Amino acid sequence: MFTLASDMWPRSRLHAATYCKKKQSSQCKKTNANAIAKAIYGVRTAGMFGYSHLTGGIAGGQAEYVRVPFGDVNLLELPDDVPDENGKSNTLDAGFEKGDSVAIFGAGPIGHRARVFALDRGVNKVIFVDTEPRLSYIKSHFPWKYMPRV
Repeated sequence: MFTLASDMWPRSRLHAATYCKKKQSSQCKKTNANAIAKAIYGVRTAGMFGYSHLTGGIAGGQAEYVRVPFGDVNLLELPDDVPDENGKSNTLDAGFEKGDSVAIFGAGPIGHRARVFALDRGVNKVIFVDTEPRLSYIKSHFPWKYMPRV
């Protein structure tokens, strides 16, 4: 059983919040207690998994187990009969076709999987946009058969 989590705050705690009234609780600024972003940029964003401390410093969820803040209302259990292939749905929604070139921003675990799905769907070239050491790491750990197209 997989558990997916969003960065939403419990609706019951935000009954008067603007974003919650619009059913956009994932945008709630109360999920990010970091005041530095507000001091620097004049606004505080919602808390997000796997981003910097400016967005709440909530560790990413790419692990076998993960602690989910406010998980009492933010979890969706996927049954065992849901195929793993459903995880590639975001790459399918991207609208690329066989022979296209694709840019992927971020060479982390999600970008790595997006590249696998894109190449398996027949894209001609994948271009990664990221910084070192991630670019070097992904080059040294990716299956050689794909390297001429990356």
